Amino acid sequence: MLEINNLNLEIKKKKYLENISFSVRKGEYFVILGPTGSGKTLLLESIAGFRKIGGEIKVNGADISKIPIEERNFGIVYQDFSLFPHLNVYENIAFSLKVKGKRNISEKIEWIASKLGIKNILAKSVLNLSGGEKQKVAVARTLVSEPVILFLDEPFASIDTAFRKKMYDFIKEIHREFHLTILQITHDFNEAIFLADRIAVLRNGKIEQIGTPAEIFKAPKTEFVASFVGTDNMIPLEYKNEIPYLEKIDIPITTLKERKKFAIIHSEEIIVSDKRLESSARFCLQGKIEKIIGQIFYSELTINSRQKFVVKITNSSLERMNLKIGSKVFISFKESSLVFI
Repeated sequence: MLEINNLNLEIKKKKYLENISFSVRKGEYFVILGPTGSGKTLLLESIAGFRKIGGEIKVNGADISKIPIEERNFGIVYQDFSLFPHLNVYENIAFSLKVKGKRNISEKIEWIASKLGIKNILAKSVLNLSGGEKQKVAVARTLVSEPVILFLDEPFASIDTAFRKKMYDFIKEIHREFHLTILQITHDFNEAIFLADRIAVLRNGKIEQIGTPAEIFKAPKTEFVASFVGTDNMIPLEYKNEIPYLEKIDIPITTLKERKKFAIIHSEEIIVSDKRLESSARFCLQGKIEKIIGQIFYSELTINSRQKFVVKITNSSLERMNLKIGSKVFISFKESSLVFI
């Protein structure tokens, strides 16, 4: 569907995007994820045609790199929605259709407004709309032109946190209903997990990793990706006679066949108990609880056992074991649950 091959962007002799290559399948929800300043918006603008780039952009096998923006048939919904304040909802949606000289404009608008549930606000000024309504109007204005790909530029950033989940559901429903190919950028990993079929993590204008949300979270390939997605336990490795160990923990790792810098152990892979467990887990360590952060359904414990481990347990388990700051506990995990980077 969409192929990006060796895309480079240079502005005033400074490189902002370097050797970007990825593909987006037809009907896929693909998210570019990265921190502020990583180049996400520049990448979106480059693909859309707003930037002069090196490299190749293909849609359905055809190179569109030199085709003008207006001929690429891409739709973009911006972070601020970019609605015309002097036009009402109907006029905003109709604008691009009129510019392109389309026919049956009223029928098209009635159809898209019905699909998106905004028929009741067509006569309203956009100045009197909520954030969610503005987003729906911006999406309607884009979809009514039947774009080959829908680009979303941080589309939920200006929407209240309490309402954001409803808008995630709305976009996912639109994705399914219209069989859309969507390319979105965001800095929010939780948002990317909820929405994306696949994610590309961008850092300093380069792609660090591409994969499904589970692959990115469970098996990050670089220290940056692990840190950015909020990995709880990333422990340095030390080598004794070329045998790897978790730093400060004198239990050899037998499954690692190549030299790595860190081991990741996800908090849900660690068992906490108030007594030493008889199990097949090779790593069983005694430690002391240093911190407890309570959540609605679980608590997050920081346990010092020569290394500090972050572990999540249910609140009922916390109460049953009568655990407090300073309590001595045992933690155990299997070597097979370690991920190495």
